Amino acid sequence: MATVTLMCTDTPGLHLGPGVPGSADVIDFHDGYAELDDTAPDFGRKMSWVCTFGCPPIRILDADEVPANDPSAVKCPVCNGAFASERQLNGHILGAHRKKG
Repeated sequence: MATVTLMCTDTPGLHLGPGVPGSADVIDFHDGYAELDDTAPDFGRKMSWVCTFGCPPIRILDADEVPANDPSAVKCPVCNGAFASERQLNGHILGAHRKKG
């Protein structure tokens, strides 16, 4: 099982989907984050809700990122992204923020 972490800072208590909060037909965000099991049978259906019209902006965190409210997160000084270790942060900075040319 791999977990996909979604982040929605515009609506931190978002309940996304056709069901009621807490049901299997809803993605419940807590403090701006939600986690989905990518091996679950309804994963594709739930991910299709993420980019629907009228949905607030939702970002899929990279595998090496952690929720920003994780107390052990290492923050990027450029974009404020949160990472699990200094090594992952350094890789992010070299890949995303390195000046080209």
